Amino acid sequence: MKKINIIIPIYNEKESIMELIETIQASIIGLNYEFTFTLIDDGSNDNSWEIIKNLKIGNLKIRKLKFSRNFGHQAAIFSGIEYFDEDAALFIDGDFQDNPKYIPELIKKWEDNFDIVLAKRISRKENFIRKLAINTYFKIQNRLSDINIPKNVGHFSILDKKIIEVIKTFPENKKFLVGIRAYVGFKVAYIDVIKEKRKYGNPKMNIKKLIKLSSEGIIGFSTAPLNFIGIFGILISFSALSFAIYTLIKNILFDVKVLNWDFGLTSIYFLSGIQLLSISILGQYIAKIFEETKNRPFYIIEDFINSD
Repeated sequence: MKKINIIIPIYNEKESIMELIETIQASIIGLNYEFTFTLIDDGSNDNSWEIIKNLKIGNLKIRKLKFSRNFGHQAAIFSGIEYFDEDAALFIDGDFQDNPKYIPELIKKWEDNFDIVLAKRISRKENFIRKLAINTYFKIQNRLSDINIPKNVGHFSILDKKIIEVIKTFPENKKFLVGIRAYVGFKVAYIDVIKEKRKYGNPKMNIKKLIKLSSEGIIGFSTAPLNFIGIFGILISFSALSFAIYTLIKNILFDVKVLNWDFGLTSIYFLSGIQLLSISILGQYIAKIFEETKNRPFYIIEDFINSD
């Protein structure tokens, strides 16, 4: 019998843990697989770990990991990957935005010999501001990324064992699953899903975290921002030179000061802003190099329980 590992990152989800597990159980009844649950407590400051620690799911195997602090969603996902030893890994968030009712569809597509099956959102039950922010993030990421990262696709997916084994070989410390998953290639399929509202509490992926995640995705998988600096610099230089020649001719031949405006100080401020922007973009790449060269662990596990 084939085995499937259901990997669930948890961060302050005390209200939903038990209900989520029961809902997943209900969705996989009748499926002829041996299921393992991997629950990762990403440094929750509520009693999520106590609930996870005492959790029993019939005769199903459960791996329970507790981080020493909050290391982030990606760290939680990759810790689940590190302990993976099944035929497929299924990723689902712990806040009910990924509806467990779609799990059998994901598995069915995987059975059709697809290596990666992604849940593609055809609509989102979220407010306009959040929809706009997330759609903007995907547009920017796809425009700048050197690889084709599918639009409206998050972490809800199932990956064959051979994909997980390839992902495990990636040497970088800080990883971004959505980007790496697109990078590896192989046979990909999609199922259509509706992204639900978060059932309890407020979304953990706020604007600040979304910006950080987008930065990780863009900088980790693209050199476009660096190219942008060079192109923008050439355009500014050409424009400044052209305008200087134009104003010089107008001033010498016709004694006319263009727009009666002193461009000197304005140009200084404008170019200073461009320089600061350029330095900031370069700094992001240098910071990523710095983080990698320190070679610190992506996460630290405080407690680990392997329950049969």
